[in-house]
Amino acid sequence: MCIIFILQSLYRRIVNVLQRMIDCDDVREGTSAYEGTQEALQYAREGCREGTVYTRSKKGGRGRGAGRS
Repeated sequence: MCIIFILQSLYRRIVNVLQRMIDCDDVREGTSAYEGTQEALQYAREGCREGTVYTRSKKGGRGRGAGRS
């Protein structure tokens, strides 16, 4: 299994858990826990996007891994 796929899957799980915490009011808006959850959610979403770009670039032959066997 490709490491990029594993990382994307992990980031998606983290996004789902954090979003569920916010949606179910496990963390209340205005608290430091809410702010921390929002920040972690943002980082996880960025990780999903970056992994997707890398994977697509690699398939197109232009990614960092292009040309490797």
